[in-house]
Amino acid sequence: MKIIVTGGAGYIGSHMVLLLIQNGHIPIVIDNFINSNEYNLNKIKEVTGKDFIIYKKDVLEDLSDIDTNGVNGIMHFAALKAVGESVEKPAEYYKNNVAGTINVVNFALSKGIKNFIFSSTAAVYSEKVEPPFNEESSVYPANPYGWTKYFSERVLQDTAQTGKLNSVALRYFNVAGNQEDGLIGEIAKDPKNLIPSIIVSHLGYRPTNLKIFGNDYPTRDGTAIRDYIHVLDLCEAHLKALEYLQTHSGHFTFNLGSENGATILEVLKTFEKVTNTKLNYEIVDRRSGDIAVSIANPNEAKKVLGWQSKRDLKQMLDSSWKWYKSGFREANNL
Repeated sequence: MKIIVTGGAGYIGSHMVLLLIQNGHIPIVIDNFINSNEYNLNKIKEVTGKDFIIYKKDVLEDLSDIDTNGVNGIMHFAALKAVGESVEKPAEYYKNNVAGTINVVNFALSKGIKNFIFSSTAAVYSEKVEPPFNEESSVYPANPYGWTKYFSERVLQDTAQTGKLNSVALRYFNVAGNQEDGLIGEIAKDPKNLIPSIIVSHLGYRPTNLKIFGNDYPTRDGTAIRDYIHVLDLCEAHLKALEYLQTHSGHFTFNLGSENGATILEVLKTFEKVTNTKLNYEIVDRRSGDIAVSIANPNEAKKVLGWQSKRDLKQMLDSSWKWYKSGFREANNL
């Protein structure tokens, strides 16, 4: 099948492109390359021997000239994704994430593409709900990023009611890790997520020390607890969702997580063990928009999609370490 992948040059998107090829599909990439470059896609072409079309476009642009002949679905990853930045630049996030999704949905409708898989987030859930979160848990995001994803979900849910588009919203918990061999990974020099931030600070790619935002949360060591999921497990869930939409109509929502939580300090200690290194970091005030605990209940994905996470935190850290010591340097000419 031909599958359009928006944000296909990015961290998750490029891993999805590789997995699609490995499973006999043909990806069509749309990316504006603002937070990435063609390194990952070129590496994928090199190791697979497969060529594929890349459109250098923003999802807010006119997409009508994209060739959709034989396209079976869209996987929509393109979005701004930093919680803290969304608090500082909410209008930019609403424009890019919500209006961008609406534009891609309208493109799908205009081209008669029936299947749509959306990259959503656990940030939609209310901090007042006791974790682990399930798909029926109360939704009330603590930050603009979460709201942009929730409003995008609503667009898809309401569009599905028309019978013209079937969709799956996959609510990610904290995505980490890379290809086990370090082939591809996140290219951004100033990543916002914890694990890449640990490594770029530790390797000196970023001039400032690693910052831990808050140690006064009501958790076992005072730092926030998150549920980490390997990017390869995440991409495998997208294949399951694509398969599911071949025989099911409507809109569906699934959590993607490991149902295990680690504190920030536990992640740091695990990283030190995996890499046999010592980290330097500083504790600073909490960030606006962060919640204390976020853990998934992924039972619906297990039951309906036949999916569950398989790779653990050590594997995430090890594969990330490999990427940032090799491919990341090359991708950024360091």
